[in-house]
Amino acid sequence: MANLEAVIQVIGRSAWFVEGDAPDTSAATAKDDFWVAYINAAQNAILDICARVGCIMVGNAEPFVPVATGWLIGRNTLVTNAHVAGAVARQNAALAATDVRQGWRLRTDRPGVVDFRFEKGGSKHSRFALDEVLYVEGGDKPDLAIFRLKPPTADAAGGMPSPIVMDLKAQSNGWSKRNVFVAGHPIKDLADDQNVFKVFGELDGTKRFSPGCVLELLGTDVLAHDCSTTNGSSGSPLVDFASSKVVGLHYFGRPGARNEAVLLSAIADHPAIVRSQTGEWGI
Repeated sequence: MANLEAVIQVIGRSAWFVEGDAPDTSAATAKDDFWVAYINAAQNAILDICARVGCIMVGNAEPFVPVATGWLIGRNTLVTNAHVAGAVARQNAALAATDVRQGWRLRTDRPGVVDFRFEKGGSKHSRFALDEVLYVEGGDKPDLAIFRLKPPTADAAGGMPSPIVMDLKAQSNGWSKRNVFVAGHPIKDLADDQNVFKVFGELDGTKRFSPGCVLELLGTDVLAHDCSTTNGSSGSPLVDFASSKVVGLHYFGRPGARNEAVLLSAIADHPAIVRSQTGEWGI
């Protein structure tokens, strides 16, 4: 699933580099005017959200290898997809039956870090090592994993950001056509999709901003959207422009058809969500 991310539209679904926590729209064309207006109106909120989205990377030292995206769901806690967990952790089946973490432990051969300032041309970093596996969903849904981060290190400029605000209330007016965006860290498209190249250009794992629309609600707990994503976008927050709150956790895409995100309000009572919000895991 890590390679199943998608560009749904080539025109009107840009994926801009993020610099200084802001989308760099300097190369925007007249076809982007609609989104540029939305970005300008929500500028402060976008700055706050992008500062709390990080690139999950592996390695013992430079150069770290980007693998996916995560964001701060609670104090010292990072959320991403369950299918990302295998890049930085392993499950010991012998422990799973009685262990509070279902046997999941961080890998020692591939230490994981998250960098909230991994931007194109950026020289500053805000890195935190993954400290502990807190939760990995064992079934197909929701595609959810949560990790605790270690306290700040010397290269974590400015300290650890605060969590992103989520919208966990059920919506009565529907989701279709709602304007949203994804902030994430796309890496090379393994399918060599030319549409991905046209939208993203160079793919190096640095932070991108991708606007789009919600297409529909699938079942009761999945939002289909058309924000441009590709390999590495797994774990990105799906943010509602109107509220500036995270409404979904991106996890999957069908090229030319739709992308999919876990609808967070549908799992508001999930133990992992509840414990992240109460701060129980952020000690």
